[in-house]
Amino acid sequence: MMTHTTNYNHPEQFSRLNDPFFVLLHSEFDGWTDEERAEMKRRQADADAYEVERAEAKRIQAERPICPRCSGRGVMHEYGHIQNGKCFRCGGSGYDD
Repeated sequence: MMTHTTNYNHPEQFSRLNDPFFVLLHSEFDGWTDEERAEMKRRQADADAYEVERAEAKRIQAERPICPRCSGRGVMHEYGHIQNGKCFRCGGSGYDD
């Protein structure tokens, strides 16, 4: 049986502690069933897809200028009595197109 020593002072080693696939390699998780490992891989794939979507949304947001009137909110609460405060400059999108 192969043993693994972890250097907790090294940044790469510490970040691997949060990686579920790295954890699966350790002997303490040898008792996991195939279904549990498949579930862990599915969850990791979902998390990776979410991170890609967030990065894409941030990239798109950085390319579009934010509406200066509503500060990107799309509504102005002080005008809530007029069309529920919808910003007329950006049409409620929050972007100055």
